[in-house]
Amino acid sequence: MAKIAASSPAKAILFGEHFVVWGAVGVACGIEPHNRVEIEATGAGEGSFEYETSVGNAKILIDGKLSGEKSLAPAAAAYALAAKKWPKLSGMKIRAKAKAAWPLKGVGNSASLCAALAAGFAKAAGAVASEEDIFEIAQESDRVAHGGSPSGIDATTVARGGAISLRKEFSSPPKFAFERVDFTVPDGWKFLLIDTHQKGKARANTAEQISKFAIASGMKIPPGEASPKEREIATGEYDRLIKTALSALKKGDMETVGRAMNENHAMLRERNVSCERLEKAVSLALLNGAAGAKLSGAGGEGSVALALCEDENDGGIRTALEKGGFAVYEFRISGKGAHAE
Repeated sequence: MAKIAASSPAKAILFGEHFVVWGAVGVACGIEPHNRVEIEATGAGEGSFEYETSVGNAKILIDGKLSGEKSLAPAAAAYALAAKKWPKLSGMKIRAKAKAAWPLKGVGNSASLCAALAAGFAKAAGAVASEEDIFEIAQESDRVAHGGSPSGIDATTVARGGAISLRKEFSSPPKFAFERVDFTVPDGWKFLLIDTHQKGKARANTAEQISKFAIASGMKIPPGEASPKEREIATGEYDRLIKTALSALKKGDMETVGRAMNENHAMLRERNVSCERLEKAVSLALLNGAAGAKLSGAGGEGSVALALCEDENDGGIRTALEKGGFAVYEFRISGKGAHAE
């Protein structure tokens, strides 16, 4: 029996959520601590995958049939694609246990855990997964998780780590143009993640949030069916902002980064993907000294906000948010993407 540990960063979207779905440039970073999976693999019997998570367990056969927790369908998709890439898996029995590090919506946990599984599956089969292999498997898991054709920003970030920019090209099949962004958080500054979820209340559905954004942007057809000029209707205002934001990130000009975050959030709020709790979290962060604050991810009920602040304002911001009923988390940018250890 082989025992394998694999891990993958979660992600924080700094700029461009929703706009990236329509072909704009999105910017994200892999974040630590990593999500982890622990895998046991034996080489006897028909291919199968038993997966244990905090939300439930599932058994998945090599043909993709799943019994157990239905929300683990993205992991089933990851396993099915991995078996095509590494046929040795078809004769192996795999057991895996997920250890998620982030109790938040909006940090790409599903893609992250599936990316870690991909790295572990490859090692179990005696192969080494490339960043592109892991991206493809995480992207397929996101397609199942959210329906349709995902932007690719989650899968790219968790597969590759670091800070990245990404733009979806509407070819057939779609292509994803990514670049690494030369960005580190300067001394004296930090990002905070703010969990807006209230216990007992349902979290927003990502597909529904994508639909809200499209309707508010005046788009009546899916991105893949729209012409470049039509997609520009949804992204034009943001396209001008991201040039400023990217330049500021590369220079370490965090005051300008903060102002760009505020502008990006205002655009998202106007397109109906924010909510009362997100607005309260953003407002509290800004009133107590944050240089910038915005929703991060799909937005909506139970989502996450991102705040940028100087160290000297960290304590006051945390205190105000915690008094307001929000949980606050600090993160580090992870330079490493998904990998088997």
